[in-house]
Amino acid sequence: MKLKIGKEDQIIKEMNLKENIRRILREDTRLREFIRNRIDMHGLYKTSKMLGYSETDLVRLAGIKIDHKLASSLLRKSLLNGEITSDYKEFDISTNYDGVFYWEGKINTGHFLPGMTEAVSVMATPFWEGSDYTPIEISWFSLYNEDMEMVIEEEGMGNYYTELKSKTYFDSVEELFEWYNEIYLPGVYNIVIDELLPKVHQYVDDKLDERMGY
Repeated sequence: MKLKIGKEDQIIKEMNLKENIRRILREDTRLREFIRNRIDMHGLYKTSKMLGYSETDLVRLAGIKIDHKLASSLLRKSLLNGEITSDYKEFDISTNYDGVFYWEGKINTGHFLPGMTEAVSVMATPFWEGSDYTPIEISWFSLYNEDMEMVIEEEGMGNYYTELKSKTYFDSVEELFEWYNEIYLPGVYNIVIDELLPKVHQYVDDKLDERMGY
């Protein structure tokens, strides 16, 4: 008898669990439809203000697929809100309401004399203004001696520019954040260090040679 009651209790628990799952799924579907309707009516920004959710959370709850235009906006908001990392190796990454992602770093590549420091400023905005690529540009370079006195500086002026092209469509916020961590961050860093900085170094070498009269 005890065994029978135990089996009946187990069956009841399983039925209750299945019903709870069905109820949650129904509620999730209604919530998803409600949020999508509000976004269609008012846009993502206004809906965020109305409901008190971040735009990233709304996209999650609504199950919205993310194209490169939405990705650009979500990444900027996520960086401002601290939802994604704001540093990578020697660089600090920041943005403001102009939408640009700024990489600022002080490094020593070993190209110059020991003790010298290279201060590098980079603009690398994911999907800038809804484009399907990430423009990367060294906007400023300064070289300091061991006493942190400036030796020379160079403004980019578009001379040190390239583009990172990769995935432009994401099934979820999590997939977008994975792209940011695994593609964007190392991709930008490697391009700056391996492709753009050597061009700056060549310019600086030439200028220093001119000073020395070579």
